[in-house]
Amino acid sequence: MDPALAEVDPFDPANEPLLHALFDVSAAARADRPFEVWAPWPTALRTWTTPREDQDDVIWSASLDGEVVGMAQLALPHLDNQHVAVMMSLFVHPDHRRRGVGSALLATVTDRARASGRTVLMTSPYSPVDGPGPGESFLTARGFELGIAEMSQVCDLGQSEPDWPSLAAEAAAHHEGYRLEAWQDRVPEPLVEGYCQMGEAFVSEAPTGELDLDDEVWSPERVAERDARFLATGRHQFGVLAYAADATCVGTTELFVNEVASWRALQGGTLVVRGHRGHRLGLALKLVNLQAVRARYPDCRYVFTAVAGVNAPMNAVNELLGFRDVERLLEMQLRL
Repeated sequence: MDPALAEVDPFDPANEPLLHALFDVSAAARADRPFEVWAPWPTALRTWTTPREDQDDVIWSASLDGEVVGMAQLALPHLDNQHVAVMMSLFVHPDHRRRGVGSALLATVTDRARASGRTVLMTSPYSPVDGPGPGESFLTARGFELGIAEMSQVCDLGQSEPDWPSLAAEAAAHHEGYRLEAWQDRVPEPLVEGYCQMGEAFVSEAPTGELDLDDEVWSPERVAERDARFLATGRHQFGVLAYAADATCVGTTELFVNEVASWRALQGGTLVVRGHRGHRLGLALKLVNLQAVRARYPDCRYVFTAVAGVNAPMNAVNELLGFRDVERLLEMQLRL
């Protein structure tokens, strides 16, 4: 029997039970991963039901004999990278794999991406450290190619924190003349310009391998919309910007804490632009941010991040902070 696929309108309150069923499928599909980094149900619901101005999201359910057994979500950016579609998720319940559900969902996602004028479909499966996982193998067999390989890492803050004072003192000796500006939840108006500059620099400055990406476009309006959306969905941001002596913004880092899962933080992007590397700014930025998270959320025990294998400087920073490898994260793409 072929699976029955249906597009789901998350903004229809009558669909909340169906959204919960999709969440349950995703939870079962990722149960074998070493750490839970997915948004908990209250956050997932608020995220699905909060409109976005920067992209359109499409959600599908897949059913067999009336039972929801799979789901997929596609993001269609429309502020930049309008040639790209991003498959945010594709999950099939473990009890119903190898019955054509994943293939049917992928075909539907691919068709919608093409119909939307996109020429590249990107997605990010996780695999064990020592070999390919089912998602990676599934995508490779269907023509996806590796754009860049990253390592997913975790840091136990209880073990790392005693080293922070000495690491901060060592780093400070290397970046005299720079200043660090920390913020939480909303980027303050005086920092917005520098924040936008860092957002637009990431694709050019950070390792992206073979990924077909253009520079992002950031504006004060986009920052404000993102900040408001994160607060509306229960996500709290912690950020630090680095400024050179001439007041040029040259570095950034971000962490995110979910208010209903504050035992963990998720690392966002960290970047120090060319010409200002070698001053231990990456380490300094991360230390200031980690201290801010622990001050506000003393129960925050773990930080999760992903870093490209070719990014030797950032891997060195993470090693100093006590991060360890737990999974591989594969950034993959399919030419449409």
